[in-house]
Amino acid sequence: MCCLTGSDAAAAETHKYGNLHYHMPSKTTIEIADDLLLAAKRQAVEQRTTLRTLVERGLRTELRQAAPRRTKPAKIAWVIVDGGLPPDIDVKDRAAMIERLRRR
Repeated sequence: MCCLTGSDAAAAETHKYGNLHYHMPSKTTIEIADDLLLAAKRQAVEQRTTLRTLVERGLRTELRQAAPRRTKPAKIAWVIVDGGLPPDIDVKDRAAMIERLRRR
């Protein structure tokens, strides 16, 4: 953590992106079943880590698994009709195609 004084402190408070000089972790209170908490504390001791680290790892793993998977983009299904495209449509000009659809 960093201490700011004088003009440095004022600059940190007024910066358009907020205070960029230090970050304090958020604190929260959650209720955990007693048996789960005891098991987590026991595992933290066995792994020689903190309960906080163990909980953070578990949350990161859970969030990573829950994140939506990126799928391959859908393939375009071309529709072919007799007569082809109208003569005033250029498929390379997206703006013109959108404007034509809006006029309809």
